[in-house]
Amino acid sequence: MILPDYTISGDTVPIWQETPFPALPTYHPGVAQGSPPKPISQLWVQDAVNRRHGAYGIKVSNFRDSVDPYNANAIYTGIFHGSGRADLTPVCEGDEEWVGMSFKFPATWPGVGATTPGAWCTLYEWGSSHTSKVPSYGCLAFEAGDPNRFELRIKTGSRGAVSPDPVSPNGYDAVVVLLGTGGAPGRPFTKDVWHDFYYYMTYQARTNGILEVWHRQEGGAFVKIYSNKNDGTALINKAPHPTWEWNSVYGAPGENDAGAYVAHDYGIYCSKNSFNSTHDRIFWEDGSFRRQSQAAILAEFPSSSQQAILGFNVTDLAGHKTSVPVLVST
Repeated sequence: MILPDYTISGDTVPIWQETPFPALPTYHPGVAQGSPPKPISQLWVQDAVNRRHGAYGIKVSNFRDSVDPYNANAIYTGIFHGSGRADLTPVCEGDEEWVGMSFKFPATWPGVGATTPGAWCTLYEWGSSHTSKVPSYGCLAFEAGDPNRFELRIKTGSRGAVSPDPVSPNGYDAVVVLLGTGGAPGRPFTKDVWHDFYYYMTYQARTNGILEVWHRQEGGAFVKIYSNKNDGTALINKAPHPTWEWNSVYGAPGENDAGAYVAHDYGIYCSKNSFNSTHDRIFWEDGSFRRQSQAAILAEFPSSSQQAILGFNVTDLAGHKTSVPVLVST
């Protein structure tokens, strides 16, 4: 089934507090400690100037002295939104979803990936809500630890039963650069402009699911930037791979319990190293919404996005096959 609609945004007071029926929302503000401790009002701030969808965008701040109470090696400012099926049963293999969101990064967006091996910075991740039975990291995530790259991180298929996961020879692990250095052709990781994303997913743990991601930079048009269907319709075409997780102890999330759902985490979650411990991070996020179709997702973006980008294979004058984006009104 296609998972039910939800909307979370900066237009409510407090922010992120929509409770859309029949989704199953859960809210956990990030725990940010310091000297003195930072209140939630400093972490998530309504911004009427930097906005994309509604009346307010959200300025997200991750202060250098913030901590993750569960991980001494991380710095964390985040919220957690979980969503299941309409009847509140767990998300099952084969379920589908269309989800959209927008990000904006300042010109001073710091990054550490290029200079500090192993550094990371997660902005959005989705995976199982039952982290006692599967690894706590999301199956998939958008990351921007390097100031010159916006990445898609994937950890799906066969995983360990608990976190940290042991070696899992059947798991699928990949980091795909979507924007910037080494990424999709003609898609820079530009600062001080909005980046709109939406994706289509079918959740499959033991077999190959579908994951396709579209991107549009402010002022441009949507392009399918990633696809694991390997059919030449995206700028980055990958072989099919799982899109959900499972292990031999508990199965896939939701199979042996009554409460597992898709956990959508938003915010800034980064490694605690010499750089992040001495620099604050901020960026803007505006809206996250799930709808029943591609047309319904596109209708949520500013008016110029009432178009979809498809692609088809052609052969250029040099004889090379390439995928050419084609604008199609919806």
